[in-house]
Amino acid sequence: MYADPNKADVDGSKILSPKEATPLAIAVGLDGLTVGLGVGVGIAAANAFLLVGLSLISDILAVILGCYLGNKIVQKASLDLSWVSGAILIVIAIIGVL
Repeated sequence: MYADPNKADVDGSKILSPKEATPLAIAVGLDGLTVGLGVGVGIAAANAFLLVGLSLISDILAVILGCYLGNKIVQKASLDLSWVSGAILIVIAIIGVL
């Protein structure tokens, strides 16, 4: 999907629909879950269920805030910023490798 964005946009609407966003959301959610569990294992005294729950809540809030801010920016800016999300993912991947 990252190499050819047209494959991700199944209906050709140039808008990421829930159906199209689901695979990305699952991948990001699983990544957050594994990080949360890794922290939970690393901190033996912590409650793993509490860490997973807090991670889930913070992820949901981050998605809601991101959607809200993204919609506000799009309404006020006439720029095509569709490339920013890809650039952020690339930077995160590079930082993760380092």
